[in-house]
Amino acid sequence: MFKRSGRPVFLGAILAVVVAIAACSDSENSVLEPPAPSFNQTTGGGDPEFTVPPIGGFGDASAEHEFVEVCKAYAWGTSTPAVTITVDVDSHIGDENPISFQKTLFDGGNYGANGDRCRDVWVHGGAGSFSTVTLTETVPAGFGVQYDKTVSDFPVGSCVSPPANSCGGDKGETGVSSNTVSGRSWAKGGFLVTFTNYPAQGCTPGYWKQDHHFASWVGYSPGDSFNTVFGVAAFAANTTLLDVLWLPGHGKYSKLNKLAAHAVAALLNSTSGLDFGDASGPITSAQIIADFQGAWDGSKSDQNQQKGEFENLNERACLLN
Repeated sequence: MFKRSGRPVFLGAILAVVVAIAACSDSENSVLEPPAPSFNQTTGGGDPEFTVPPIGGFGDASAEHEFVEVCKAYAWGTSTPAVTITVDVDSHIGDENPISFQKTLFDGGNYGANGDRCRDVWVHGGAGSFSTVTLTETVPAGFGVQYDKTVSDFPVGSCVSPPANSCGGDKGETGVSSNTVSGRSWAKGGFLVTFTNYPAQGCTPGYWKQDHHFASWVGYSPGDSFNTVFGVAAFAANTTLLDVLWLPGHGKYSKLNKLAAHAVAALLNSTSGLDFGDASGPITSAQIIADFQGAWDGSKSDQNQQKGEFENLNERACLLN
């Protein structure tokens, strides 16, 4: 028996265990203590080589040896829909088949039926072996995602068992734009992953240039001068925001045309009432204009990079009429 965060967890002589989350009742106290272990044997190739003892399952947002924990967060005060986390595990034990199961996370605290923000989803108890665990979030519609991964410390040079190729290869990561992440769980290592969702709404130049969408323009008009709005002499003086949206995306100046068109779309997205931004927060019209000016006066590499950034922001969930 060992203790983690004040809660006893019985592993016995098992080689690997998966944390099965106790069902929540209407009482908060029902999730604070683990139930008695039940040994429902799971077999892959025919032999019952590991067991499944359920424990409380609510995590404490820390990376600890053997444990895999996943947490949920949302950026800049947005709404908090539930998310599904798919857990895929290869226990690397004999002929056991990989395991896959799902857990639901909310944002807003560690306890209660609507507050399970962090979950322990796997604990590896087998000496001389390890588990490879992959976590995948089903991203809610209208949101983007990035993750932070923290790995529990273990002494450098202590990797004798498990094999060398499973030791030291795991590492922490910050701000990775992906909904899937893998790591290892073993006697001297575990990891914590926090998936952070942020609003990912935006409409493309193709949306904004249609006359039946002109009612969605806020703060700007199709006939406004591009040069005046963006503060650069990029086009002929009489070129409008709408003209730029209709510029051809091919030919000698196609990349500059696309940069300008996506700048207009980003500008309109920023004032439209959409949740328009990235993990760090909303993006304002002033930021859009400044970013365009910097790219326009910069190198081709700067222009291509900024075009790609605007494009990524605009080609998301367009939640306007």
